[in-house]
Amino acid sequence: MTVTGDQQQASGQQPQDDLFKPYTDYRVAVAVSKKQCDMYAADSEAIGPKYEKLKDAQTRYQDARAAQKNAWEDLKCRIERIEKALNQALDKTERDTLCGCWTQVQQATGTATTRVNCAEIDHLDCDQVDTMLRGSTNSGPTDEDAGKLRRLAALADSCVKQIDDDYDALASFPEKLATSITEVNETVTRLDQDMGAAGADPRRSFVEYLAARAKFEKLSTWLSSTAAQYARDLKNRFIALLKTHRTRICLTVAVDDMDKRAEVVAEYKTNRAASAIDLALECAHAASSGQTAQTGQTGQPGQYETGQPTTQQGPCAPGV
Repeated sequence: MTVTGDQQQASGQQPQDDLFKPYTDYRVAVAVSKKQCDMYAADSEAIGPKYEKLKDAQTRYQDARAAQKNAWEDLKCRIERIEKALNQALDKTERDTLCGCWTQVQQATGTATTRVNCAEIDHLDCDQVDTMLRGSTNSGPTDEDAGKLRRLAALADSCVKQIDDDYDALASFPEKLATSITEVNETVTRLDQDMGAAGADPRRSFVEYLAARAKFEKLSTWLSSTAAQYARDLKNRFIALLKTHRTRICLTVAVDDMDKRAEVVAEYKTNRAASAIDLALECAHAASSGQTAQTGQTGQPGQYETGQPTTQQGPCAPGV
């Protein structure tokens, strides 16, 4: 964490000039404001098409269900028929063993699609982000909060992608329903043909059936909603999506604030070192005339506090 002005004087460090803090705050504010505006502008381009999907959601869903009613009923009958045939070919113990092994394999190979835990992002808002950035005394984030802000910003990126994918899948469901049913039907057709072939392995057929059944159950879950329920779910997901996007922007801007402030401080130190001779002459002039300088500074570079200017010594540190 950045040391305070009092700690700086006590340690013998040279106080900063009276222009540094206000100009630092100004430069950081300009850079951060531009970053925020650019992010919202880019984000709005992505959000706009998603908002359009809310229009006529009930009609799109209802029309798609009606158009695919016969195809869906036919698929259900085919799945049930295959299930009955396999139940006759294999006893319950063997089917249970295959089901257990299939579940284990799915769990072991499903790590690549494990969902991101976004609970922290879901319960975070921009006011809380700003509080962490400013710190309890308005003097900047603690080292712990700075690290937390960076971690949450990275997490928010993943959460935005995840919630976007979830929303897009639900929003495009009516348009993709026919294709989804056709794909499962093609899988069932191949399975049906394999089961009727000479020398067919009922164990393999049963596992292939489990894979097809999983896709069928997913479609069945989505089709269990009414048109009104679908529209409401889509709306709720869009609201959650907006909140996640805004939180990501706030976190990204907070990290940019910290980075820009550190950049300005480093630049200031470099420039000040290059002006050492001028600063020494200014110090000598002030000392010989018995003058003291008004620093007009309430904090040291990198701090966020505001308040009335304080009177400190001139450009030379005490004892120099």
